[in-house]
Amino acid sequence: MAINASIATVGLIKFDRTGNFGLWQRRVKDLLVQQGLVKALYGKTKKPEKMTDDEWEELDMKAVSTIRLLLADEVMYDVMEENSTAGIWLNLEKRYMSKSLTNKLHLKQKLYGLKITEGADLRQHINTFKQIISDMLRIDIKFEDEDKAMMLLTSLPASYEHLVTTLLYGKETLELEEVSGALLDHYQRKHKDSAESSGEGLVVKDSESDGDMLSVSSSTNGLNNSWLLDSACSFHVTPHRNWFDTYRSINCGSVRMGNDATCTIIGMGTIKIKMSDGVVRTLEKVRHIPDMRKNLISLGTLDSKGYSYKSKNGIMKVSKGAMVVMTGQKISSNVYKLLGNTILGGVAAVAESEDDDTLLWHMRLGHMSERGMRELHKRNLLTGIKSCKLDFCKYCIMGKQCRVRFKTATHKTKGILDYVHSDIWGPVRTPSKGGAQYFMSFIDDYSRKAWVYFLKNKSEAFAKFKIWKAEVENQTGRKIKCLRTDNGTEYRMVIS
Repeated sequence: MAINASIATVGLIKFDRTGNFGLWQRRVKDLLVQQGLVKALYGKTKKPEKMTDDEWEELDMKAVSTIRLLLADEVMYDVMEENSTAGIWLNLEKRYMSKSLTNKLHLKQKLYGLKITEGADLRQHINTFKQIISDMLRIDIKFEDEDKAMMLLTSLPASYEHLVTTLLYGKETLELEEVSGALLDHYQRKHKDSAESSGEGLVVKDSESDGDMLSVSSSTNGLNNSWLLDSACSFHVTPHRNWFDTYRSINCGSVRMGNDATCTIIGMGTIKIKMSDGVVRTLEKVRHIPDMRKNLISLGTLDSKGYSYKSKNGIMKVSKGAMVVMTGQKISSNVYKLLGNTILGGVAAVAESEDDDTLLWHMRLGHMSERGMRELHKRNLLTGIKSCKLDFCKYCIMGKQCRVRFKTATHKTKGILDYVHSDIWGPVRTPSKGGAQYFMSFIDDYSRKAWVYFLKNKSEAFAKFKIWKAEVENQTGRKIKCLRTDNGTEYRMVIS
């Protein structure tokens, strides 16, 4: 009676060959752990030394009865002759968890043929997918985490195409938990009736096309004064009129929210943002939509202008070449918040700085940093300063700028003399004792070995080349395949 009560409490279903054996097996093992009978699964060879044979037989019989009570009649006949727990367990595994080619083929067919139909329960689909992966892992079929994420995405119907594009955009790797979490979030938002809990659905419309869809979770309600980096938004959007540095009224379309309410784009302009590195950058062609709740920076717009972005360890960096122009940090709602502050534009900025001598003192002190000026202001050494906030100073940027570094070159040559660099330097103001005014160099790309020959005149170049060529080819037993020069006249004259 106690065993039946335990089984009824956990609500286990009898295994009848049609269910998931791996899941049933895991639950039965957990039940045996609760009953203190799990040792019987490992056979008599694992019997504790302090336990007598009679005690072991009693424990084994209890475990056998528990397993048999959880088997349907048609399965019970398969293990009728087994009298030990370990024997029943191994027999069931051999029949229903076999590592045979037939079983492997069956599981792979289930995995590769798994597709969800339009309108079906996505949560059940993800559970089925993970169940098949778990069953394959039990028979030593393993997949990389990125491969599992890709297979889950390929099992989705056409209606998820845009979401799949958003998940893949700008990423080098994928994780299964990240993909399944994003899909479940999307599914839950899609099926919630309340407009507040479902977030904001943004459809950008113009006179010819329907535009793109963007979802912003409702948990970002506290970010009304921050910018969010979004890969699905078609353009930059803000509801704040006073943020614009330049502004013009337009009527270029409308947006439809998640509750089907439409909002009009009433203006467009530029906004200045002071980034986390202190540099002020201008965001162009920002749409003004008063009824929007969030401020969105379109990564797609930045991409079309030659910018690239990459996220790693919760930090997203937007770059142009080797220069990072924006940095975003992942917050609790799995969105990236821009690290920076918006500079109030237009009249608001002028009114604030009308009687402020911060910029004047900044120039007087040789373009001192904002931090240094704040220290002087605390000691009452600067008069006429109120905010101690610096606006964009182009002279500071120009004075501190440096060249974008060259990428590390990759040498793909596979042998000596496959690729040789050559050049001539001179003339020198003071000739050598032998009268040489030039020197000619040869550098092997593979070994990096260099040869130098002195010349009295440039016309000697070809003669020196023949001497060097004969020497190195005799020493190495190889032929020169490619000679690279700067196309100077000393080389072209010889070729012609």
